[in-house]
Amino acid sequence: MYLNNGAGGYIVYRKAGKGRYSKLANINKNTILSYTDKSAKNGTVYTYKIVACKTAGKTSYNAADSNQKTIMRITSSKVTKTTNKADGKLADKCTECGQIIDSRRIPHIKNIKLAYTSCTYDGTAKKPGVTVYDVDGNTLNKTDYTVSYKNNTASGAAGVTVTFKGNYAGRITATFVICPKAVSIKTAQSTAKGVKIIQYATAKTFKGAKTLNIAGAKNVSKTVKRLAKNKRYYVRVRSYRKSGRVTYYSAWSTTKNVVIKK
Repeated sequence: MYLNNGAGGYIVYRKAGKGRYSKLANINKNTILSYTDKSAKNGTVYTYKIVACKTAGKTSYNAADSNQKTIMRITSSKVTKTTNKADGKLADKCTECGQIIDSRRIPHIKNIKLAYTSCTYDGTAKKPGVTVYDVDGNTLNKTDYTVSYKNNTASGAAGVTVTFKGNYAGRITATFVICPKAVSIKTAQSTAKGVKIIQYATAKTFKGAKTLNIAGAKNVSKTVKRLAKNKRYYVRVRSYRKSGRVTYYSAWSTTKNVVIKK
């Protein structure tokens, strides 16, 4: 815009394409030399003209129209990426005048949620679904991140890594547990040598139960001696796997019982 001596202000007119002019803004000071059209739509061709005006008493006087200027509204976006620690920002900049037309906050990432945090080993790769939430409680689009899995077939601790892209940056990791497959007791027998079990008790609730480990996946029996004659014992079994310093257990099998006889 330009300074028109003697003017009290300016009127800005705009038309889109081949349409008619309409008043866009009143500028009531002749010292204001610029105006930003924030309602213009990206990719639309606009023509602008400016009329100098002055009010004397109850009468307004307008000068002749200024030269017309036709431009296409084109914006470029500048992104400050958001992370799981700080908000980001998306700013639209006019390529014609260089001014920021619009600025929007991108809420930072709060957490991720797995579809499940434990499952049972079955020999297949486990890939729980992932949902990502921002600090405002919104869910991110799946196009905003990629998901990868690690150690997700064998029983033990498995890893999930969510790597962000687009308007987001950084990564978040999580873990879930693959439990060993449950086992069952085939028979519980009373013999001269004892009973084959891993946990046994005289109480059906297994209160005060004693536990014995059967080391090695190929070992499928255990003999316990010195059990009381004519006493009923309840037995059950479960599998386990050690991974580092952590031991992972399956669910207990169904219970069987046997009366000890010589």
